[in-house]
Amino acid sequence: LLQGHWEELLFNALKYADPEKGEFLTLKFEEKKEEFTWLQMILENPSAKKDDNLPGQGLEGIEEDLRQLNEEESDYTLNIENKKNRFRVTLNYRSDLLMLEESNTPELEKNYFS
Repeated sequence: LLQGHWEELLFNALKYADPEKGEFLTLKFEEKKEEFTWLQMILENPSAKKDDNLPGQGLEGIEEDLRQLNEEESDYTLNIENKKNRFRVTLNYRSDLLMLEESNTPELEKNYFS
């Protein structure tokens, strides 16, 4: 799932990047603590498109994934901004859904928890 999100976001960064700018992509990770602990991934790049906050089909798919993962009623999933030739996407993942809990399965113990 995460790999698919990354592929879509990097594809969009390449597709909509402004080649006249010296910067390609800025990627930031932040942690927000509220009712849950959230991993916030922020991707920002120069864009030739101006003031268009409408998501494409790929971002709509990611938003739906995040809504299902982060609880249906949560608005804390995906935010898109495109202002002054800067495209910014913020994805929010509940951190407890990103980590495997320790297991009594020997194979998992050997491969993931050692």
